[in-house]
Amino acid sequence: MNLVGKVIPKDPLLSYIYTKKAAELGLVEAMHNLAVIYLEGKIVNAHSFKALSWFSRAAHFGFAHSAYNAAKLFM
Repeated sequence: MNLVGKVIPKDPLLSYIYTKKAAELGLVEAMHNLAVIYLEGKIVNAHSFKALSWFSRAAHFGFAHSAYNAAKLFM
């Protein structure tokens, strides 16, 4: 049994890829996080329409923070 783990450096692009895949598979928190990634534009280019789309999807499933952020983008 291996009790010692290996530490690898953070990879923002890999984080984006896995978050996007989880969002596409229906994980509501990942939908919200993907929208934040698109809104901030730090890992990928900022894209407010994609952010609004993912916030709206997460809000549809009852994620309150996404509903708030979608409303802010509409304003």
